[in-house]
Amino acid sequence: GYMVELRHNYRSASAPGICRAAEKIRDLLPENAAAAAEFIANLSGDDFICREVAKQDYEKELKQIFRRKLIDGWCFDDIVRLCSSGSEDDLTVALEMIDKFKILCAVNDSEWGVNGMNELILDLLHIKPANEGVWKPGTILMITENDSRSGLHNGDCGIVFKSADGIKAKFSVCKDKEFALTALPAHSCGFALSIHKAQGSGVNNVLLVMPQKPVQVLSRELLYTGITRASRHIEIWSSRKILAETLSRVAERATGLGRK
Repeated sequence: GYMVELRHNYRSASAPGICRAAEKIRDLLPENAAAAAEFIANLSGDDFICREVAKQDYEKELKQIFRRKLIDGWCFDDIVRLCSSGSEDDLTVALEMIDKFKILCAVNDSEWGVNGMNELILDLLHIKPANEGVWKPGTILMITENDSRSGLHNGDCGIVFKSADGIKAKFSVCKDKEFALTALPAHSCGFALSIHKAQGSGVNNVLLVMPQKPVQVLSRELLYTGITRASRHIEIWSSRKILAETLSRVAERATGLGRK
């Protein structure tokens, strides 16, 4: 058999900062991890920013990001209003919005992981459900299993909206269908996703949140995957220490080939 090494990042070809960061990680020797972390932390431009954000400032910083214009003057702050208006046009804009901006986390658990970020955003947008699964308009959902009956698959993202006959969900993969919340296959809140879940897909704008202390899952491959999901703009929240720690570690392969 043949082994092919992918060396060109086509997704981010028009974003020089993203390309430079990806190349630095791809060609990295482990002993140069600290220097590479400095390089990435100091990169700045229209498409790339990396900075340290303290946990207590997440809400304030998210508010700033949610106010940036994404589509025709609309910003993420408008998402609840768009999904509550009952207008088909507004819902179309909201669906476009969730395909243009993603929050990716390196870890699932802890307050800086997927679960903590989703809780924070539900609070921030004032749409935390009173009971489990009773989602409010403006909530992004991600399907977590393949389901042939509904035509939805693991990783598909959609949005909850108010329709003439109640609260429904609509997904980008099948825009002509509306789903009652009770008819959905297994799913979770999807404002923030893990880098692992985002593999294989790309999005214009990414906020990448790294943990504030080292965890086993961090690796240069994980950071590379996270950075290269973005095609136009990425903002990374990370300390230099965590960047260096991440870049010094190569992912263990499940096959054990790495150890051999």
